[in-house]
Amino acid sequence: MAGEDGEREVPDELSELNRELAEVERRVERRIDPGGIAFGATLAMLVLMVTLVLPWTGDALGWEILAGSRTFGVLPRLFTFTSLGFGLVVGSLALATRWWALALLTAVGCGI
Repeated sequence: MAGEDGEREVPDELSELNRELAEVERRVERRIDPGGIAFGATLAMLVLMVTLVLPWTGDALGWEILAGSRTFGVLPRLFTFTSLGFGLVVGSLALATRWWALALLTAVGCGI
């Protein structure tokens, strides 16, 4: 049963178990556990949604800038799309799926 380098051969049952454990390890490595921070992130998303009904520029409300009914140039509109797209949509997906990639994309997108 000893191989050329002195190691014992692994039975088929154990090699199958090893493959299963490696697959579970890969799935776990891609996930995050936000814990108590999830409540803070959810609260921040709620505040972001509430800000849409507040005045942003002069007397123009956030949802008016988002809809394009009030125009103040490209920057306020870009801000509304990136803040809602990354902060709300991608952030919600990151909390729901608990994937590192989406959490990182949320952080980078909100940083823009």
